[in-house]
Amino acid sequence: MHIDDAILQVIEKQSIDTQTALVNALAELEFRVTQPQLSRHLKKLGVRKVRGRYAVVGVQAAAKSQLDFVLSPPNMIVIKTLPGHANALAYNLEMNQFREVAGTVAGDDTVLVALRAGFELEATTRKLKKRLAGVVLH
Repeated sequence: MHIDDAILQVIEKQSIDTQTALVNALAELEFRVTQPQLSRHLKKLGVRKVRGRYAVVGVQAAAKSQLDFVLSPPNMIVIKTLPGHANALAYNLEMNQFREVAGTVAGDDTVLVALRAGFELEATTRKLKKRLAGVVLH
């Protein structure tokens, strides 16, 4: 299991209200992480405090917003999202291992998706739109 997966698992299963509590919960799973490292992971994953508890909000908020897909033939898709949500969206695309996706590059509110050779741009865009409509990080 990767540290990011462990963080998401702990946040999903436990009520975590401080980074210290999260560091301790991760230590129980044999993951050693410092508070600065944890902060970077939380930011990348789109994890924020909601009503005093840590929750994954980046991708859910991005999925609920109107994602704007711009096709750039022959093999690029640009996805515009809310500010601060592109990293979580790109992480989700990478972790779901879409065979069509060669890789992603994320900015603040934009994700560039590069397709592998042989995959149709329009069909892949339809698939991504469908899959991202109900995206939840696990």
